[in-house]
Amino acid sequence: MKWRDEVETAAEEDRIVIGTDETIKNKEDVKKIVFASNAPERLTRKVRDAFSGSDTEFVESDFNNKELCSLCGESFTASVVGVEEEESAI
Repeated sequence: MKWRDEVETAAEEDRIVIGTDETIKNKEDVKKIVFASNAPERLTRKVRDAFSGSDTEFVESDFNNKELCSLCGESFTASVVGVEEEESAI
């Protein structure tokens, strides 16, 4: 699945965290992180450092921060979007 489709699906299922601090705060649940094309280096470094040693996937998108949040159904801007794990059916 392409990252765009995955982000849209996760947003519909309420499995998205938006913003650097929220993504880091939900670190245990996030499986993929998408950076906006215009994300400041200090933010991408902060997130990468926080997730160091994890198997979280990082995506450098071609969407700017406004387009990335719009993909998530939001009207504000953010440079970092985290996609949380799907809950498994037991």
